[in-house]
Amino acid sequence: MSVTREEVDRIAGLARLELDEEGEAESLRENLNGILQHMETLADAPVAGEGDARAVEGSVEAHREGAAPLRKDGEASPDPLGRSLEQIAPGWEDGFFSVPRLPCLEDESAP
Repeated sequence: MSVTREEVDRIAGLARLELDEEGEAESLRENLNGILQHMETLADAPVAGEGDARAVEGSVEAHREGAAPLRKDGEASPDPLGRSLEQIAPGWEDGFFSVPRLPCLEDESAP
């Protein structure tokens, strides 16, 4: 599969891109074709769990050994670092953080 110049022009129009006639359209066409080529390569790669004896070494299953266990769905616990805004920012007033004025701003001669 490859992208033609007409398809690039149509895609550019849909994305509201203004391409110059000199090289941007051709460069974009080459980039899109490269992406499609990578996608075809990935589509042909064997995947573990599909009954294929040629499962890719380094797949997700290979990395799961020794990894931290995943929690079951619905077993979320509160964030231990979660605190109220008043605890995080003691200068909380009317829905806004209140911070001390910077000393350099107290000097009227400062820029």
